[in-house]
Amino acid sequence: MISSCYRGVFVLLTAIALQTPRAAVSQGIVEDCWWTGCQSSAWLVTGCNQYHRTQKNVKTCTGGSEYYCCANVGLQQPEECWWTGCQPNNWLIKGCDSYNRTEIAREQCLDGFKYKCCLNECSEPEEKCWWTGCQLTKWNIRGCPSNTVQTGTHACPRGDLYQCCLPRKKSTVSDSMVNRRKDYRK
Repeated sequence: MISSCYRGVFVLLTAIALQTPRAAVSQGIVEDCWWTGCQSSAWLVTGCNQYHRTQKNVKTCTGGSEYYCCANVGLQQPEECWWTGCQPNNWLIKGCDSYNRTEIAREQCLDGFKYKCCLNECSEPEEKCWWTGCQLTKWNIRGCPSNTVQTGTHACPRGDLYQCCLPRKKSTVSDSMVNRRKDYRK
């Protein structure tokens, strides 16, 4: 069985290969490059420097720009840990996973969180956990998916964020239903 670390590396390499310009591939050159998501022009920090990479291309997107970032060949290794900018609660993808890093801390910021992201180690994690997006209090079903365990909550505007973890041992359906029932009483 392939460990999740190697599976993640395969997914990352596939994503890089799909985003590498055809000219570089046709010349037999494979660069360690990827496109950022849309970075708002209102952000204080944009571009590739925050990822310790060189900007090779840029394209406009709604309200900002996307940047094509490549590894700095021959330069020192990237820092082991760094903080993201403020990631609003309404973003679909938040945290450190999209940078192929592990979240070790978070701080609240205007309508979201900043995350401290560290290099992943190639070993099976004891527990895989993540935070959901903001789930509004008026929603009928809230909380973690039924195949996970809720390990934390945090208030967000008009709702709550939930920390969900894959269980180390198999959980029963009744355990997960108890976690979900708690939210109906709010």
